[in-house]
Amino acid sequence: MKRFLRLRGRLFWTVVAAACALIIGAVVPAMYENQTRQLSRDIGYQVTATSPESMVLDYQAFRAGKPNSQRAANPECAPAKLANGHTQYPLACFIRDVPVEVERHTQTGKADDSTLASSESEVTALIDDHLAARVSESSVLNRESTFPASGPSTALTMSLGEGGDEITDPGFERDGLQYFFPADTEQRSYPLYDPLLHGSEPLDFSGTEKVDGIPTYTFQQDLHGRELDSEVEKLLFSVFAGASANADAATEVVGPAGNFYSQADMERFDYQPEDTVVLEPYYSVSRTVWVESTTGTIVNAVTHVDISFATSPQEAAQLDATDPARERAVVNARLEWSPESQQRALDKVASTVNMTKAMSILGWGGKALGVVLLIVAARMYMRRRAGEAS
Repeated sequence: MKRFLRLRGRLFWTVVAAACALIIGAVVPAMYENQTRQLSRDIGYQVTATSPESMVLDYQAFRAGKPNSQRAANPECAPAKLANGHTQYPLACFIRDVPVEVERHTQTGKADDSTLASSESEVTALIDDHLAARVSESSVLNRESTFPASGPSTALTMSLGEGGDEITDPGFERDGLQYFFPADTEQRSYPLYDPLLHGSEPLDFSGTEKVDGIPTYTFQQDLHGRELDSEVEKLLFSVFAGASANADAATEVVGPAGNFYSQADMERFDYQPEDTVVLEPYYSVSRTVWVESTTGTIVNAVTHVDISFATSPQEAAQLDATDPARERAVVNARLEWSPESQQRALDKVASTVNMTKAMSILGWGGKALGVVLLIVAARMYMRRRAGEAS
């Protein structure tokens, strides 16, 4: 063995090459996989989601008690309506058909612990090109699981309207995912955080689908008639009433059923037009998310969101974001990532997936080459020994 180790010929260099090939095949792909499994601390990207045809309650018209221009020609919204003994217009007189656009900027960065990453996101919603809402969030995430770090590691600020009130939660414990999935995403349910509920609900695995040739997992969530977070509800009504979100103001709408329900819905819920109803806003959402499982990158999302008025949780449970109650809508929009946002995500995923495949080939090839070279070295050694013996 000592003589073998002292060899300086082809045999020596063949063994060295075999060792290098085995090390490269085993170590380099593993190092790359370990790097890509963890959430990067230098991610910066923008996503735009649009809903060209949406229903939105015009809070300024509602506050002024004057139907918006889109509904003014409707006989139910004409001034004669009030002159005929009625005290208020139907809610539908204040609902507009408008485009909605939601834009999100997300940036990750370093945290105190190398296993954690900071995440800063700002979401703005534009209704007919006017600022309708802004949500700013900062979190500290576990780089491997992409779940928030334990403890009050998330802060949230939300405002509605231009220059309106805002609500802030400076530190709370979030128990769900939001904008990142873990690498090697599994075919299971994940809790997904929703700021309108200020809580998490399951997002269920629903199947596989190719997006632009890239295999993805699809996840689905359907929530019907959920109560909004109490602070969000106060903020919503502060916009309607022009009052402070911190004031002890009413968070309900009162009036005759005929002002809020179609004839079919009145029959469905057993109301007479003159019955007084007390309504509160309820939240429904139907969302589909496409995730590239190797990297955990979201490559597309369709979110059909609905906030509508109902008299009770039981009535609200029958609300469906995809089939809105047009007479009681606060907002109903089907938001889908823009083609540009989808393409940016797909391009990022494609480069990572291609590199992962290359690393897999390198690993397999390096190990195979190492084994072949060891076999060659063994044969060379046996021949050398045979030559020395003779």
